[in-house]
Amino acid sequence: MVGIGNVRLSKRTSDTLYLPSHLLEETNVKCGQSICLQVGPLQRIVRIQTHKGENDLIGMSADTASALAIPKGKTKWTLRGDTWRIGPFIALYTLPGRSRSTPFGELTELLRDWVLLGKEQGNHLYIVTPGSVDIGGHRIQAWTYDETYAWKKVWRPCPDFVIQKIVRRPSSFRPLIEREEHYFCQSGCSFLTRSIGSKWDVHQMLGRSDDLLPFLPHTRLIRSVSDLVEMLKQNQTVFVKPIHGTQGEQVFQLHLRQNGLMVSWEENRVSHKLLVKKNQRMSWLQKKFVGKRRYLVQQEVERLQTPEGEPVDFRWLLQKDRIGTWAVTARVARIGQKHAVTTNIHSGGRVQRAETFLENEKWEHTNTDELIDRMDRLAEQIAHCIEDEVGEIGEVGIDLAVDQNGGLWFIEANPRPGRKMLRLLDEKVRLLSLLRPLEYAEYTTGF
Repeated sequence: MVGIGNVRLSKRTSDTLYLPSHLLEETNVKCGQSICLQVGPLQRIVRIQTHKGENDLIGMSADTASALAIPKGKTKWTLRGDTWRIGPFIALYTLPGRSRSTPFGELTELLRDWVLLGKEQGNHLYIVTPGSVDIGGHRIQAWTYDETYAWKKVWRPCPDFVIQKIVRRPSSFRPLIEREEHYFCQSGCSFLTRSIGSKWDVHQMLGRSDDLLPFLPHTRLIRSVSDLVEMLKQNQTVFVKPIHGTQGEQVFQLHLRQNGLMVSWEENRVSHKLLVKKNQRMSWLQKKFVGKRRYLVQQEVERLQTPEGEPVDFRWLLQKDRIGTWAVTARVARIGQKHAVTTNIHSGGRVQRAETFLENEKWEHTNTDELIDRMDRLAEQIAHCIEDEVGEIGEVGIDLAVDQNGGLWFIEANPRPGRKMLRLLDEKVRLLSLLRPLEYAEYTTGF
């Protein structure tokens, strides 16, 4: 049985859980019965007593709440056999920021909104930074956002569910992150996302599917200069990107010309071009792309462009819903700067609802409704394929391109898609993108 209530603390008898009489009747729990009260991995035996207060009131002594790190306020609960669970407790795992005003860097506003939404839903969201987990005590010194509109440090139990928001792992934090992630796994936590491997790993796993292979551009892992040279001879224009890169960083377009190699890229929202002379081409490619950092080289897809010459591709955000089924949360058209290599916002791109963009532009060879339907089906196929390979995940961002003939191409998958573009696009869609992971958390944790 699952329900929602309101935890209130009192100076009453320790190790006693006070419930309204109607709830005892509905759950078939007897007054005076001993049950196990569980919060995360923490447990305590309590006796059931009835009260005559509000119908949703769950009363307990302050020392019981303190021992289990239970906060007061709205909460969900489940009863399975003789175990009464309160939760779900959801950790937003991220790196600390560098100032008091933004304690979690550029994610501060997002995390605040997520915590407040969780409170409305009866979920317990809190922020966890590396080094704040008391592994022996199964408790966490976490951050929450309280009614005084301020960040506050509190003790919370080990979570039931973890939303990982760390994209890059600084070497100083890496041992802590690995240790705490291992602890979360050993404690039985569920995760919204998990590592799906590098861009090359994803390309290989999708390439094993006969249904998805036609949507993959020709791609090679760069092991030597010959990989680049052969791809350039076959395609004349290629893209080179790091296998672990994000936000369009270090993505290069290489165009083979008679007098050399034209290299284009963006850095700090500024477009750059470099002509590498023919006699220097091999040494430049060797120095730039063959070394410690691994790159892949990919054929150029003739993406749609606006009449002004702006490249266009698309981000499909797929998330699991409250019954664990994939659903499309957002369809976004990403429009890069004129003749830009990438369309990422961090590289100066802009966004628009995909449906609106396609309808307004009236692309030749494309019927908007039919194209959107094909993109929905392809994105869901990709999500299922990735999940079959790496295990269950709750969300993924799928980047797609549409060529001049209306053909679809897979660009890459992001297991931790950001919400910045959704804020620029539609606040309702952004809110839905925050709500669905909470519903999925309830689904996976039994609340």
